[in-house]
Formats: sequence, C-alpha cells, structure tokens
Amino acid sequence: MPFTISHAVLAPPMAQLTRGRLPLSAVAIGCMAPDFEFFIRLRPAATYADTAVGLLMFNLPLSMLILIVWQYVMRRPMIKLIPGRWSHLAQALDEESMLQVHRPVTFIMSILAILAGMATHFGWDAFTHSYGLMVQQLPVLQTSVPIVGVSLDVPVYMMLQAASGLFGLAGLAWLVWAWARRQQRTGTGTDALPVKVSVTVIAFIVLSACGLALVSILLMRVRMGGRLVPHASVSSGVIGFCTGAALAALAYSMAYHLYLHRLAVEAGRPGQADD
Repeated sequence: MPFTISHAVLAPPMAQLTRGRLPLSAVAIGCMAPDFEFFIRLRPAATYADTAVGLLMFNLPLSMLILIVWQYVMRRPMIKLIPGRWSHLAQALDEESMLQVHRPVTFIMSILAILAGMATHFGWDAFTHSYGLMVQQLPVLQTSVPIVGVSLDVPVYMMLQAASGLFGLAGLAWLVWAWARRQQRTGTGTDALPVKVSVTVIAFIVLSACGLALVSILLMRVRMGGRLVPHASVSSGVIGFCTGAALAALAYSMAYHLYLHRLAVEAGRPGQADD
C-alpha cells in the first residue's frame, strides 16, 4: 500500500456495522498495524508484522500501546491545534474520540477492534502485494501491463495497489468532509491554542518530519551501496516523514501536559487536568 493511512478508510464502516461496539480509533489503528514495523525500521521492510506470530506478539501489543498513548497523551493536545474558528469541530471530535481504555470491557473490545482492523489490512494486501494469497492464486494479478508512453511493464497487483491507495485517501477525505458537515455550530466549543503557539508547534512537527525523511533517504542510499534508487528513496522518505511527524507530535503532547502540570502546581492544584 503506497499510503498506510489509506487502510483506515475501512474503519468507519466497520465500526458502524458493529453499531459502535468496536471503537473507531482502535479499528483504525488495527487497519494500519501491519505496516507499523516500517516506521520503526525507517524503510518498507517487515520481519515480524506480516507473520501469524507477529500478529499477536508484535502488532497487537504495539497497537494497544499506540491506542493508549493516543487516548491519554496525544488526543487532547492535538485537538487543541484546531483553529478557534472550527471550535465546534474540535468539541465534537473531543467528545466522539474519547475512549476509556482502562475500563475492562473497553480494553477487551479495543483488542477485538484492532484484530478486526488487521484482518482488513491482510485482506486488502492479499490482492495488492506480490506475496498476497490472491496474487499467488490468480495469475491475472501477476500479469504485467505496458504503461503507455513509458518503457515500463507494471504487474496488475501493483496497479491495484496504487489505485486502491489513492481511493483510500480520497475516501478518507470524503469521510472527514461528511463528518464536518454534520456538526452543528452549537455550544461554546473548545479553547484552541493561541495562533502563534499553534503555528510554532505545526512548524516544529513539519520540520521534524522533513528532517527524519532526509535521514531515511540517506540511510536507504547507504544500504543501496551509494546508489540513489528513486522508488526506494521515495518510500523511505515518506516513512521517515510520517515517523518524524508522529515523534514530534508526541514530544509536543508531552510538553503540553508538563506545562499544564506546572500551572496546576503553581496554582496549588497539583495533578489537575485542563478540564
């Protein structure tokens, strides 16, 4: 899949099919989980994530960790970056995305949601990767098709991979747009960060992402014996960009909570949340 996030397009319909029993955020993380090893290695290579053992011993624990970190560390600070003019969207997102993972029932349902999400990922990859079950069983998917105007033959499964990746991104954009349209401008909304602070944080995240993208490309070039291979470089660059953005967002979120804690201590209310 050219874009790991494209897999998450299946999360909303799956959550709706279960009438909300499977938490949306957990399903979405599960949909992307088999690719998480890429972001640890900073290149499109997996040793554990695509195996049956790795599914339970690597993907599932890592996905639960990411879900917990998102819910209790990153969710609120990231929502605070939404501009004040869209405070009603921030409020709706804050309310709808809250998940109390520490509750036993929610914890168990989150595990099931992640497993369900991973199943959709493997099912999708079965048609779009050379090692996929359906690609191995259906010779037509292995057939190479000449690209007009370019002296290049591309297997059908790779064409499906690119097309489905773009479809997934478009589908996610439409889902976000449709969700935003449904929200009413009622209530007071949530308090956004000052514009200068938000711009600074976003700039920090983007610059960190670009920096790690460059590092990933250079590391790939070293692995290739000094050669600059376009496809491998682009893949590594995108993976590095996403990893850098996630780490920078985590750093900002931790700083946000430390700042709130300091304010609470100064006011004589240690441990008080921003609510």
